[in-house]
Amino acid sequence: PLVSTGLKKKTVKKSALDVAGIGQPKRKTTTKKSAVASALLKPKQERTLDQATLENQFKTGPQKAPPEKDTPEKVSIRLGALKALAEIPSVELDMDIDTLSLLSSFLMAYGIADGDENVNNVSRNTLRDLIA
Repeated sequence: PLVSTGLKKKTVKKSALDVAGIGQPKRKTTTKKSAVASALLKPKQERTLDQATLENQFKTGPQKAPPEKDTPEKVSIRLGALKALAEIPSVELDMDIDTLSLLSSFLMAYGIADGDENVNNVSRNTLRDLIA
């Protein structure tokens, strides 16, 4: 238990200079070199501007990939598929109307869409032979 002596407690008033820390010795602060500070001290490389890269940043819409180049191997594969279809009439295969219309629409689209003139002609001739 605390015993009261009846005396007032002595309070020490701090001056405004003490509160602000004026007149006190400076505190030593240790600073470590940070990566940012060392990066700022390095010489900067000169920026180069590529005109194509700059223009590509502002293009809108989907980017189209360049079309594949037609190789003789790809053309021969397509011609081989058409030659296999051209042999259907010689086998005298019975087809219903739905299969025949599906095959003829495929051959028309195949002939129209292909960029090679030889494949277009073979597709047209195959369709003619198939219908006849």
